[in-house]
Amino acid sequence: SYDPNDTRQYGVYGTLRLEVADNTKVVVGARANKYKFDQIYSTYLDASWQMTDTWRVASATQYSEPTQVVPFGGVIYDLSPQWSAYASYAEIFNPQAYYKSGPAPGSGLKPMHGSNTEVGVKGELLDGRLNTSFALYRVIQKDRAIQDARYPITETLFAGTCCYVNSGKVVSQGVDMEVNGEVARGVNLYAGYTFNSNRNKTDSAVFSTITPKHSLKFFGTWQLPGAASAWKIGGGATINSNQYVKGTAATWNEAAQNWTGPSTAFAYTQAGYAVWNAMVEYRVNPHWQVALNGNNLFDKWYYRTVGSSTLGNYYGEPRNWMLTLRGSY
Repeated sequence: SYDPNDTRQYGVYGTLRLEVADNTKVVVGARANKYKFDQIYSTYLDASWQMTDTWRVASATQYSEPTQVVPFGGVIYDLSPQWSAYASYAEIFNPQAYYKSGPAPGSGLKPMHGSNTEVGVKGELLDGRLNTSFALYRVIQKDRAIQDARYPITETLFAGTCCYVNSGKVVSQGVDMEVNGEVARGVNLYAGYTFNSNRNKTDSAVFSTITPKHSLKFFGTWQLPGAASAWKIGGGATINSNQYVKGTAATWNEAAQNWTGPSTAFAYTQAGYAVWNAMVEYRVNPHWQVALNGNNLFDKWYYRTVGSSTLGNYYGEPRNWMLTLRGSY
């Protein structure tokens, strides 16, 4: 029984946009957040998971966070009629009520804080038909929950885990590039590339090994000229570098008939891969269009995500086709 089982969040925000000079704009603002968490988990099972005839409160977490104000701001500078440079900064606030501070059963851990900083340039080329952007970003998360070595790990089903402290720090940074628009008459292109490096500064290791370090997406379409102008063809791909996950898993204890056997190590890796897609479209008349999309044309067999020994391992979609008829009046 979960009664109550309430999470309530309240927020109010404001933004001010100023044109401080002919070629300079400033954006400032803030959001005020208030967070409440109230959960009582009761069960008929005792501490050794044996059925009883009375309710037992296994976990009670009443946690509220006083109002937190997180500011944000940015500046945009017009380098020319086609190009602008910008910089932005925003703070981060994220509650962690399901992580408990010791001793057990514990109380909700203090929130995670941090910042998100970005600088970049954007441009409109070919008389505005082509848009480009280039950005450098850096995200810092501080006060993340990490295990408290003074206490053993204890978990209350669907009610959180104890015991943790606020001392983790993660830095994610990289490059994001994009081009989108008409590169030539009848030819449209979208291309984007992201490089991400993320590190857990607490133990000097990669934080998210399931986040590809390199990710490239591109797709182009061509409206055929002249007598064939009713036809449009296109194609592209999504390309990701490798992902992996490592950990330990419990084994089956034959004597006890449960999963309390000795832990064994596991390591799952999805190598880098490319998924290719294509489309063909025909304009029947000014009101109707019919299109055929082919996804994963080469029927690539890959894991879209890798997780653990029990969950989070999902295949990407196999080759598939979609026929669409669109009408407008």
